[in-house]
Amino acid sequence: MTPTIPTIQDIDILLEYLPYFQDQSNEFYEVISKPEEMPFATYSDTVDAFHRDLYRRNMILDFDWSQWADEANKYLDNRELLDNADIAVLQKLFTLIIRQDRFCEGLLGDMIDEGFILDILLRLKSIRGEIEDRFHGAILGLAVGDSMGVPLEFTDPGTFEPVNDMVGGGPFNLSPGMWTDDTSMALCLAESLIECRDFNPADQMKRYLKWYHDGHLSVNGRCFDIGNTTRQALMAFEETGEPYSGPDDERSAGNGSLMRLAPVPLFYMSSPLKALENSALSSRTTHNHPLAVDACRYMGGLIHGALLGKSKEEILSPRYSPVPDYWDENPLQKAIDEVACGSFKDREPPQIRGRGFVVKSLEAALWAFYKSETFEEGCLLSVNLGEDADTTGAIYGQLAGAYYGKSKIPQKWIGKLKKLDLIESIIERLFQLLSQDKIN
Repeated sequence: MTPTIPTIQDIDILLEYLPYFQDQSNEFYEVISKPEEMPFATYSDTVDAFHRDLYRRNMILDFDWSQWADEANKYLDNRELLDNADIAVLQKLFTLIIRQDRFCEGLLGDMIDEGFILDILLRLKSIRGEIEDRFHGAILGLAVGDSMGVPLEFTDPGTFEPVNDMVGGGPFNLSPGMWTDDTSMALCLAESLIECRDFNPADQMKRYLKWYHDGHLSVNGRCFDIGNTTRQALMAFEETGEPYSGPDDERSAGNGSLMRLAPVPLFYMSSPLKALENSALSSRTTHNHPLAVDACRYMGGLIHGALLGKSKEEILSPRYSPVPDYWDENPLQKAIDEVACGSFKDREPPQIRGRGFVVKSLEAALWAFYKSETFEEGCLLSVNLGEDADTTGAIYGQLAGAYYGKSKIPQKWIGKLKKLDLIESIIERLFQLLSQDKIN
């Protein structure tokens, strides 16, 4: 069963009730009979409205709540556990309280009196802030990783002094903080999702073409560092109008679609199945090789899980998916499946390589994420592999940024990014869509 996840708008509407529950002078319910009689009490109009909105706003789940009572009591007895509860735990708590209230009338009133409803809402407010932080972190992390890898692009392992700061240089002689095609294409993809309010492959390709021809959303007003597979797909689209123009021959299993992926799973935060499926489709526009498609499908799930606060242990568990049993029904290509099963956990360089081949890029980025405890540590591990360093950094950065959040990315690196205002404005516009009433 595909999980039900509230949208940012759902969360915002429920948080409108927070001041009401914080004001202890409010009369939340009125006792109208003895406890053993039904009905025991009538709730205020505001509590009734809150009750209805819990259903409307995807906070009440269809699951056997009676089997979860012992787990719920842990949170009731030790409120500090709520500090680490994710959105799924809050959904289960609300479900148990609301559904049990139908059989044990007055439970909702008790939970209000004991401040438990207020505590859950306060945690929901914190989660909302954490999601926004991670949302920004995913795309900023991509750009930071891209820029950090600039000086080491096309270098062979062991032939360079490792970087520890954003210094620029590289084959295109870029200034510190400049970024490459990885970030430009991610911004084009995000812009398409914003303008179309949905996944539109033809529109995405038109924006990639605008970048290719006119330097749209480029750091320096021109297209540079474009991969051969991407160029081939854009030329085919320009000639035929077919949006899924990505080549599928053996030489096209590159990392050019994986490097730009983050906007898709972010946009489909409340629909994990769409996050997976459209992550795959986002590859097919320029990279239609099954390995490239499945690398995006798998990474889309990891970014989605990170955005919603899943632990690193869970995200990197064998064949993680935000949709239960998804990989059993939709198997990954063997080489990607090996990575999804944890090949990166038992390898070190030179087995780990930051190459342009998508399997190696994915493995290298996950290796850096697994081996590190901070965004900074993992970013340096990823780019100092050399070879396709900027793209390895971008792939690492979008996942690590979604996991750690913008607040945990070194400010000294974010502050150096060129055209930071442009990047942040696109991120904010994309996030604001999730607060609106209807996106497809």
